Amino acid sequence: MRATALNPTRRRRAAEVVPPPAAKLPAWHRERPPPRKCVICKKRFPARNFAKTCSPECSRKLWLANRRKYYAANAEKILAQQRKSRRPSIRQCLICGRDFISRKNSKTCSPEHRKEHKRFSDHKNYLANREQRLEYERSKRKRAKPVPRQCVICGKGFVVANRKDGRANACSPEHRQQRLRMMERARYRAKHANTRSTRCG
Repeated sequence: MRATALNPTRRRRAAEVVPPPAAKLPAWHRERPPPRKCVICKKRFPARNFAKTCSPECSRKLWLANRRKYYAANAEKILAQQRKSRRPSIRQCLICGRDFISRKNSKTCSPEHRKEHKRFSDHKNYLANREQRLEYERSKRKRAKPVPRQCVICGKGFVVANRKDGRANACSPEHRQQRLRMMERARYRAKHANTRSTRCG
């Protein structure tokens, strides 16, 4: 088989020796950054992340200084917001029509009137969406179709329309109690059948 000659560019690349990547030194061998100067007390402290202060006390002093600087730059805006928030808004009660000071954006003057207003608003919402509610109830009834069953005591047919009675197999509470007693007797007989047979034997 004829041997093919290597491409000259491939020869050049093969001749080049790629040096291995420099091994990363562990944390205890790395050079630590030089100590920084505290912005508040001007002391030297070991640099850590982006810290500008040497202690929590100096950090609080720096925070207060930055806060004072921000307040001095935006004093008018802050005072206007404070005046607006402190100014009481006078409203008219929706139930009795009396003027009152609304501090939390309330619409009524007392808890009793608040309950009455809630009742009125709920009734108004019900009347506005009455057709949708009735349609939903109709669809719900259609989905939950009553299941015709036969009573295990009297043999009469009855309809289960309630979810709580989903496993009902008797037509009335008296027949259900009778069914429970029958089941208890059957369990008792099955449990004590072996003991009776051993005594008779």
